[in-house]
Amino acid sequence: MKNRATPSRAFAIRDEHRSLLTLHFILYIAGCGALFVINRFTSPETLWAHWFALAWGVIFMTHLWRFARATLRTMGPGAPRRDSAED
Repeated sequence: MKNRATPSRAFAIRDEHRSLLTLHFILYIAGCGALFVINRFTSPETLWAHWFALAWGVIFMTHLWRFARATLRTMGPGAPRRDSAED
């Protein structure tokens, strides 16, 4: 019988990756906001911050895609299942 207080290795990896994804999103929002403020006060006649936001958004979406694939790989129909006798 497995100890339910200890999460599985796959769960721990997913949880850590989810935390990193959340941190990445918060940094994305804060970083883009800061870039637009800097852009507004340093060169208001030229909008350049949206290019950084677009590139960073592509990087974030790639991170999100990798997280979704890894999660589905461990939770999908082909994932190893725990035997009901272990419960």
